[in-house]
Amino acid sequence: MTHVVHHNGHLRIISAHDGIVWPLLLGRLSSERVVLISGAAGPDNRLCCWDATSGDLLWATHEGELCHGCFDLSAVTCNGKNILAAATESGVQRWDLPSGMLLEATEELALGTIWGLDSYATGDGKILLVGAGNDHLLHRWDAESGTKAGAPLAGHRSSVKCVASKAVPGRGTLIASGSDDGTVRRWDAANGEFLGVSKVINADILDVDLLVSKSGVFLLTCGDSDGVLHRWDAATGQPLGAPIETGEMVGSLVSVDVVGEPMIIASSESGLVRQWHALTGHLVDESPAGMSVAAMVQADGRVLLATGTEDGEISLRMV
Repeated sequence: MTHVVHHNGHLRIISAHDGIVWPLLLGRLSSERVVLISGAAGPDNRLCCWDATSGDLLWATHEGELCHGCFDLSAVTCNGKNILAAATESGVQRWDLPSGMLLEATEELALGTIWGLDSYATGDGKILLVGAGNDHLLHRWDAESGTKAGAPLAGHRSSVKCVASKAVPGRGTLIASGSDDGTVRRWDAANGEFLGVSKVINADILDVDLLVSKSGVFLLTCGDSDGVLHRWDAATGQPLGAPIETGEMVGSLVSVDVVGEPMIIASSESGLVRQWHALTGHLVDESPAGMSVAAMVQADGRVLLATGTEDGEISLRMV
């Protein structure tokens, strides 16, 4: 039975799911209301939306509603509508985020397995979803209508497992994608132009993230199947420091400014969540917190961190 525990600013949702909590996403319904969306690997095949302050369950998908296998999530706001999108074995599904109502499916969203998902705004005011496809391609859709937006981005030689996008003041929006072919590729979101590739030898890329740090660094980070974190200058593709050896396969990662300093927070297959300084590579924090992570910067500059464990527990705390 699910129950919520509050202790010293730390919120725990115990038995949130039956099995591994994956994926996790923090989103906003308004400037003051933050929600947490969680999925579960295994038989508990549903999405749940929680109030990030109280831990109350706001809604959950119905049995059979979510396509089997949910791998990633993205939340967007289009013309005043808050939309949740999920990457699944059957393509992309969408819900009205406040109510949990499943939105109409389109044939263009049903492209087979999509492993990773992110979103970005275009110059004409639209919001696009970008998905990492099992077919070696990056696909883009209009988030509100579910229709295709431009040609797929081709270049990876194997399944694309993760994708991230970030708007950079004065430079437009960058897309970064990671694949089982051991490469991270960079693209100009405006025209789909290929910008460059960074290679990781003999390892699959499992997660990727982009950060425009307050320190002025434009950081591209990825985690691979050999347990190594790689850092590059996202604009040039040049390495930023030596790879960080974590000792075990990286689960999910986020890069975020914590108290003004760029940090990488990553989970591992053993359930450890660790935090490194993104520029020095020094380990800052380590805790047995979970298999999945999500983070959101608050108005006061603090970071809300959510983690999910292999036994169905979710934790939220400020870092």
